[in-house]
Amino acid sequence: MIQLLDVNALIALGDANHPHREGALRFVKESATVDGWATCPLTENAFLRILGGASYPHGPGSPAEARLLLNRLRAAPGHQFWSDDLSLSDTRLFPVLPASRHLTDLYLLGLAVKHGGCLATFDAGMDPAWVRGGAAALRLIAKD
Repeated sequence: MIQLLDVNALIALGDANHPHREGALRFVKESATVDGWATCPLTENAFLRILGGASYPHGPGSPAEARLLLNRLRAAPGHQFWSDDLSLSDTRLFPVLPASRHLTDLYLLGLAVKHGGCLATFDAGMDPAWVRGGAAALRLIAKD
């Protein structure tokens, strides 16, 4: 099953000093490159905005430099790009909306369900019941 990496997993791959880098690298080696992995506009934008921010510690210093890192990651085996092609207004897929701080997680899980994949994340606090079919589409990445 193809894994949609959330932004924290992408950042861990792009930041050599990230505390969860080893877990992310192990996950990519053991699962993502075997089954395939994906990014989407939302995760790529967040990667560029966060890692490319001047205040990000050990970051490349600019979104343009972060884009070079992102392009190297996207060139890795098994990568797919998924379009953002659904809406949180779809009550069939998203019967309930959680607190606003969880809406991005909700959307990414729904995108994974729609594409027949799963969302790969470090976030153990995500409730898969937010999305119809979410329980089968949530994959936690071990942090260490």
